[in-house]
Amino acid sequence: MSEPATWTDPDVIVQAGAGLAAIVAAIVVIVQTILTRKALEEAAKSRATAEAALAVARSEHRNSTFLAIEAVRSRIALNAPSAELHVDEIVDAIYSPSITGLGYAERWPDDYVFHIGDSQRLLMVRAAVTLRNTGPRATRFTLHRAIRLGVWRAEESGRSYLAGTDVGPEDVLLEAGEAFTGYWEVTRPMHEWIEIFEVRSTGGGPGPEAVLEAYVDDGHDTGASYAYRVLLGGAVLKPERPSVRETWVFAGLWNPAVNPDAGVGSGSQPTTVTAWLSKRESVPLPAAVPAVDQPES
Repeated sequence: MSEPATWTDPDVIVQAGAGLAAIVAAIVVIVQTILTRKALEEAAKSRATAEAALAVARSEHRNSTFLAIEAVRSRIALNAPSAELHVDEIVDAIYSPSITGLGYAERWPDDYVFHIGDSQRLLMVRAAVTLRNTGPRATRFTLHRAIRLGVWRAEESGRSYLAGTDVGPEDVLLEAGEAFTGYWEVTRPMHEWIEIFEVRSTGGGPGPEAVLEAYVDDGHDTGASYAYRVLLGGAVLKPERPSVRETWVFAGLWNPAVNPDAGVGSGSQPTTVTAWLSKRESVPLPAAVPAVDQPES
């Protein structure tokens, strides 16, 4: 008959050690699980803190950028020029470059009949224009010689008449309230004037329009440029007879009640202001907006 097992029995000791090891292993797994969960929670909290800090930094950067851009815009607005460019009068006549060697454009008789065979002939329209500095300080306007100077002659009776025009200045410096007056001349081949009439008469819109521009630069790389523009459009010619396109006559000035499809008229455009972060690099000033705090979720 065998003796009962005791704690000194090797088999009992092995079994007890195995059980204790299993208990310890389970405790280690539980502890590791708890520590891992805590580590993940801490990591999530750290990530949330980092994201919040990044959001604050981005918001502060947007706000500082907005304030810097607004400061530039305020400086630009404070130094902005002011001017008026307008057409005083369109001369009710049609011209062509001189063929007599006098150097001045020659006026065609008002009743002259142009033939379609002369479609390459250059025909010119002339308008008196004025550029006025309406700002509080002297301003330099770039004109690219587009406003020509009138050349006046005296008749035997002593009366003055406009003999022609000479090349105008590249730019003009106008004091506050000062004005510069000259002539704007628009020249096109005869066939282009005819094409404009055809477009207008078929409801295709106003057709090509010439643009006269006076340009101002404020002198700062981070600054602004300004463009003042007027337009001259319409058809200088109309058919001699409505049903015939072989002969053409001077259409005169545009009059919607008399000849809505023909005649020459003028208009203006709003002043164009371009703000620059860098003119040298051709980088416009961005339209920044202030940061907006997002509501907590």
